[in-house]
Amino acid sequence: MIKAIAQIIICAIAFYQQAIAQIIVANKGMEGFSCVTRATGSIDSFEYTQICSLSSYFLCDTFIAIVDAFTFNPPNFYPSVPYSGNTCLMLSDVTNKLKGSVSTKIECSLKKNKQYKISYWASNVWNWVDTQTAKTFEIWGNLDTCNRIEKLWESEPIGIGWIQYKAFLLPKLQDYEYLNFRIGISSNSYDLLLDSLSDIYPFNGNDVTT
Repeated sequence: MIKAIAQIIICAIAFYQQAIAQIIVANKGMEGFSCVTRATGSIDSFEYTQICSLSSYFLCDTFIAIVDAFTFNPPNFYPSVPYSGNTCLMLSDVTNKLKGSVSTKIECSLKKNKQYKISYWASNVWNWVDTQTAKTFEIWGNLDTCNRIEKLWESEPIGIGWIQYKAFLLPKLQDYEYLNFRIGISSNSYDLLLDSLSDIYPFNGNDVTT
C-alpha cells in the first residue's frame, strides 16, 4: 500500500509541478541470461528455437541476443563485452526486415506534449570480416507491450565502441506507459549493442532534478 501511494505521488509530481521527478525504467543495466537467437529455414520462414530472457522486458521481435562477456567473445567482434554488468542487449537487423526489438513498462506514463530525457549506452558492432554499416537507434511509444504507436526518438548514426547518448522524448499523439527499443535506419543486416538505460526525467531545459 505504501509503495503504491509513493508511486502515485511521484507521478503526480512529474506531471503537475515544474520540478523534475524521475520515472523509473526497470532493469536499466540490461541484465539477463546469455543466449543467441537461432533460426532455421529461408529468410521468409524463420522458426525461432530459443528465447533470450531479459527481466522486466518484453521481446517484440525475437532477432536479439543477450551478450555475455564470458561466453560470447568472438575475436573479430568489437566491442565483445558489455558496457557494465555481466550482459548487454544485442539488437539484430536482418535485411532491414526482421528487426529485433524489446519493450518495457514504465512506472509513470509519459504525458502528451511534455518532454522527457533518457540516456543510454550504445555501440555499432564492428566485425572486421564485413563492411561497416551505418545505424540509428529508435525509441517508440507503445500502446501495450509490443504495439508501436509513435516514434519518439531516432538517434544520430551510432559509433563503434561504447558511447553514451541522450534522447529527448516528446509524445505528440497520446500518453504512453510502454517504450519500445529497436534499430532504426540500417544500410545492411548487422547488430547494435544497448546497455545501461538511465531513469527518465521530465525535461525543462535546466536539468534540475528533485
